Amino acid sequence: MGAAKKATTNFELTDQVADIVESNVRDVFLSMFNLEAKTGEHRFERDHVDQGDVSGTVGMVQQEMEGTLTVSFPKQTIFNILRDIYGRDFEEVDQTVKEGVGELTNVIYSMVKRGLNELGYDFKMAIPDIVVGENHQIFKVQVGQTLVLPFQLGEEKFEVSITIRS
Repeated sequence: MGAAKKATTNFELTDQVADIVESNVRDVFLSMFNLEAKTGEHRFERDHVDQGDVSGTVGMVQQEMEGTLTVSFPKQTIFNILRDIYGRDFEEVDQTVKEGVGELTNVIYSMVKRGLNELGYDFKMAIPDIVVGENHQIFKVQVGQTLVLPFQLGEEKFEVSITIRS
């Protein structure tokens, strides 16, 4: 038996991390909804504020590093995604919409976590929180660098971000 593999603790937001997030988000939308999520140009920002009408946010924790992954949707985008799943129109952010965003955030985080852990990180599973409010803003406790990835589903847009505390 060999020694246990030591987790990489020095996590940085890089183009490689952006590629992992991008490919996994695209895979989730294709496999779950048969939708092609096209990506815009990712960017790195300091003190990014997420905005949307419905967002799922989940803590990213491994040893001495803390961060958050957030998926933010305008309500019409998530309504259209869920309409195809539930076979009904949505006009308000009800419990079904909240649960849908929570599940989608959970699946995206699980896939991203797996991809990052394959690089030697040791991110743990976490349960997402849902933030609801028209054009809300999410100010994070983990002030630091943020990777922002804009996505588009036809004419509908949404955003995924990862912020790490620095």
